[in-house]
Amino acid sequence: PLNRDWSNGDTIEFTLPAAARATRYLGADQIPGKSRYSFEYGPILLAAVGPDDPQKMEIAIEGEESGKEPGERLASLLEPIAGSPLHFAVRGNPGLQFMPYWQIQDQVFTCYPAARA
Repeated sequence: PLNRDWSNGDTIEFTLPAAARATRYLGADQIPGKSRYSFEYGPILLAAVGPDDPQKMEIAIEGEESGKEPGERLASLLEPIAGSPLHFAVRGNPGLQFMPYWQIQDQVFTCYPAARA
């Protein structure tokens, strides 16, 4: 709580962390033989859009980056799309993009795409 006497013109400022991260999905809807991840940018859940079948929304992880966990490697593949705030292309994965979940309208999407090395 902010307990104080307020005056006209008082402001509150805060900063939210804004980095991409991928978190392993451990829910009930698993795909045999594959690992699934959720993607967030700061506090925003991202949805993968692209192919017409969410089961085909896989992210290829190219090469090995020593010392990085799979989630870190996946998050590092997101590249901002110029002119489209909070929209990301996925390096090495043409046709697959991420956008804020709350912006989904008629797109086929998943919030838990699979990853393959």
